[in-house]
Amino acid sequence: MTGTRVYHPFLLGLYPPLALYAHGINNLFFETTLSGFAISIGFSAAVFGVLWLIFRDPGKAGIVATALIVFAFFYGHLNNFLAATFFADQLTVAGQLPRIVQSWSLRIWGIGFGVFVIWLCWRKADYGNLTKILNVVSAAVLIVPAITIAMHLGTAPGQGGTAKSGPPAATGDTALKAKGKPRDVYYLIFDRYGSRRALQDLYGFDNGAFLKSLSDRGFYVAEESNGNYFGSHQSLASSLNMTYLDRLTREMGRNSGDFNPLSRMVQDNEVQGLLRGAGYKYFHLGSTWEVTRLNKNADVNFSGKAPNEFLSVLMQTNAIPIIARKWDIQIKWIESKCFRVNAKLEMLKQIATRPETTYTFAHILLPHEPFVFDADGRCLSEKEAVKRTWKTNFLAQLRFTNDMILEIVDELIQGSDVEPIIIIQADEGPYPARLVEAYLFKRPFNLAEEGTDEEWSQKMGILNALYLPGVEAKGLRPRISPVNSFRIIFNEYFGASYDILPDRGFTYRDLEHAYDFIDVTEKIR
Repeated sequence: MTGTRVYHPFLLGLYPPLALYAHGINNLFFETTLSGFAISIGFSAAVFGVLWLIFRDPGKAGIVATALIVFAFFYGHLNNFLAATFFADQLTVAGQLPRIVQSWSLRIWGIGFGVFVIWLCWRKADYGNLTKILNVVSAAVLIVPAITIAMHLGTAPGQGGTAKSGPPAATGDTALKAKGKPRDVYYLIFDRYGSRRALQDLYGFDNGAFLKSLSDRGFYVAEESNGNYFGSHQSLASSLNMTYLDRLTREMGRNSGDFNPLSRMVQDNEVQGLLRGAGYKYFHLGSTWEVTRLNKNADVNFSGKAPNEFLSVLMQTNAIPIIARKWDIQIKWIESKCFRVNAKLEMLKQIATRPETTYTFAHILLPHEPFVFDADGRCLSEKEAVKRTWKTNFLAQLRFTNDMILEIVDELIQGSDVEPIIIIQADEGPYPARLVEAYLFKRPFNLAEEGTDEEWSQKMGILNALYLPGVEAKGLRPRISPVNSFRIIFNEYFGASYDILPDRGFTYRDLEHAYDFIDVTEKIR
């Protein structure tokens, strides 16, 4: 082939990260996507280079490379389509196709690809015209995600992902000064950890013994506590800024699906700013969720080598994890959750012994899926987990989480010269049964529109326990909610004068209406 340059493998290699960024642009900062783009382009270049060395024909090498790129990057999407369309009732606890179906789909893809390569090698032809067509088609498929991104950047309020006025400031003092000797402050978020009532209703599990263990250690356990918002974005933006989010509704509008202002609020939150201003050293123990993975304001970031969320999603939609499961190869970005959780536990122990006054925020994805812990703390392989029911996995991981929390609490209290302030809290409650089914079986379900009062109580009911040594804290009550946690702490330990807000709960209509808040307070009483 002469005269026709081969662009299509490289253009097509750009499509998966570009489309993923366009799909999640309301939840992503561009800088987090760079590794995904680099790997996709690098993979395309490597495949084309190897095939060129084999065929010594750029046209033929480009066509085979494009076929291989389509297989590598789109095979996972094919499996998702099969899962949602034909095998919805047979999905595993991880939302995967049964292994026999994965095995056959992999064979069909492999045989088809092999036949295509053999045919291409056997055929003697000039591939100039086909190369031109593939160049045009591969460029054309980039148009839709590129337009989506351009439209978002051109029309999103708060260009660059910030609301016009930044995080809403809480009413109170603008500077803090500790009364007496400063105490370390720990804000430990355990994701989707439900209230005693929620766990009883959903799983028939009585968590009373664990809550009593916290009470016996001096915690105030708010057994009737509910989250202020449905979902981690809104919940953490609210609790870390000690405020409700009505202001964002006015600034962003009810029809905005741009979550980036919420992400900025979590990053540049009021609590860390006030405590750092009071001389605290800020330790940030992040999760795999990009919003809390790192914090630019922290003195120390520690995520236990948490992978970039964008890259993880990109990898999980290609052929690699399916092929790995076929041969029982461990999926490191899933099972490394065991390492990360245990590493955070060790890090917390180390922080407790440090001489400086510290503020620690830790976002721990427990008992949140993926399910990687047995009740005794043993790390489960994905192969083991998928053989169990959701309930079995959740309760095993919950029991481990309970033991872990008590171990952390004992270490923090015993390792500190001055008793610390500790908040153990969930950002949201567990999934009600119909939400679990929607997640596993790819079924549409909008809790905001279809949820019952019972389901709202289950989803909004959260673990909320506060260790506040040396004070008789005013404002504590069984229904105390996260928006008031630091208002109480700053009032009691720093002499601030924050009002204690009413405890209310909100959801948002859907992902395209992130600030169209619906008050569900009466549903969750």
